[in-house]
Amino acid sequence: MMTRLIRLAAWLISAMWMSGCVTAPVNTVVFEGRTYGLAEGPSEATASENKTFALSRKGSTVIRNPVGDVVVTPWELDSVHVAATKRVSAATEEQATAILKNARLRMAQRGRTFEIAIVAAETATGKNAAPCLMPRTDLAIRVPWGTYCQISAGRGNITASGSLGTTTARAKTGDIEISDVRGGVAAHTDSGDIQVRGIHAVNVVATANRGSVRLENVNAKATVRITRGTLSAVNINGRLLAKVTEGDIRVENPYGTVDARTGSGDISLSVVGEDILEPIALQTAGGNVRFTGPPNVRAELRLSAEGGVIRSGYEIQAKGVLSENAARGSINGGGQTLTLATAAGNITLETREPPVEFLQ
Repeated sequence: MMTRLIRLAAWLISAMWMSGCVTAPVNTVVFEGRTYGLAEGPSEATASENKTFALSRKGSTVIRNPVGDVVVTPWELDSVHVAATKRVSAATEEQATAILKNARLRMAQRGRTFEIAIVAAETATGKNAAPCLMPRTDLAIRVPWGTYCQISAGRGNITASGSLGTTTARAKTGDIEISDVRGGVAAHTDSGDIQVRGIHAVNVVATANRGSVRLENVNAKATVRITRGTLSAVNINGRLLAKVTEGDIRVENPYGTVDARTGSGDISLSVVGEDILEPIALQTAGGNVRFTGPPNVRAELRLSAEGGVIRSGYEIQAKGVLSENAARGSINGGGQTLTLATAAGNITLETREPPVEFLQ
């Protein structure tokens, strides 16, 4: 009986694949309000397409891809080049070849805006049919230097690097990596990691629902929101505002104001210079806080470790409160304000050597 059911299910899926569309694909991705089915099987088929169109360096590019990676890089030509590679796996070679036809590369220019999209075949012909099984389509796109880029992906990774203009990237399921662009950055992923590095701009915004964010060598105001995941911020020359609902925060060598909080997770801060250049405030509702710096670092301390203890490798000159779990004072004569707080954990100040319990 079970064997017959399996054979019947296989026959039904085969019939739906041959028709090009299914009413309820087992493996799906939702992109811009539309559901796309993803085929699986031992037989593979591929196809490629290359197109080039003129675009001025003051133009913008809008890219949408429901299934597949998107890679965008600049070049010196006043044109857009798109290389699309479609791949699909299905039960048979005939089915795989048929599914390749369900995705079309659509390109259109409206003024200075160039639009590139992978669309389902029935959408391209204006029909309102059931969602088609879609192949994976990877896009490699070259645009003129300084082009504004708006990139959206359903299931796939986004990579943008080089002398692009302001870049926004949004992935439903996939990682985002943006590096060395000239303009601002806005990146969001529902499920995936975000990495932003080598940015000189006014603003960088990164939000992840389920995933980690890493910022490195960013000369801009950086705003980060993470629901579940970790934050790593290294060499941020600008104000850093970060809110993590659940996850750890690691900050290294900040050169601007820092205000970072997590609802559940540990926080670590590391500096190399003797001066903390701008006020820093780090807070966790459930976790430990650790500060590491050179022996001669200067700071005004505001420490609070409810439900825990404070340990320090520095001599703290008390200015008011000085107890096991709270302290106000300075180290090495004072400097910018360093606020460290935890509602359920310990605070440790160390000089890259095991700290001592100065309040015991």
